[in-house]
Amino acid sequence: MFVSRSKKGFTLAEVLITLLIIGVIASIVIPALVGDTQQAELKVGVKKAVATLNQALTMSIAQDAKDASAITNTTLINIFANKLNYVTLSASSITTADGMQFTFFTNATGTTSCDPITSTVDIITTASCYVLVDVNGTKKPNKLSQAGLFKDQYYIIVRDQAIIPAKTSTTAGYDMAQQAMYK
Repeated sequence: MFVSRSKKGFTLAEVLITLLIIGVIASIVIPALVGDTQQAELKVGVKKAVATLNQALTMSIAQDAKDASAITNTTLINIFANKLNYVTLSASSITTADGMQFTFFTNATGTTSCDPITSTVDIITTASCYVLVDVNGTKKPNKLSQAGLFKDQYYIIVRDQAIIPAKTSTTAGYDMAQQAMYK
């Protein structure tokens, strides 16, 4: 009579080969997933910044009857400082409790209103009032998003009664704030 010997497990070589294959696949997939997650976080940060500033401006209009017309750099920041939950406030910037940093600018030509200077309202170089938003505050990379690369800093334009994402140039692909908002 013959006794059959059947295997009841895996050999060490089979286990090692399986682990090697899983390791190779993980080394390919995990960096891509981490990169996609970081890009998504930066895009969400822009959407949150625009929504936060729009809400603060709307509250200022509704509660105080103040919009962004007839402003100076100091009064522009005050419109938002009075409505945001901030940790630090300086002459030109606000850091909110969630870590976002907003730096406010007005055009150097003596702007008295946040209406656009020209009809090209979404280009930062023609905007009367704008904000540089760092969506993760002091954390790195602290670089401006442009040329198809999402980083952590974006420009947002302040109009008299609205906040809009800005292009940093007329060159195609320099509309990172708009891409983060609408794509």
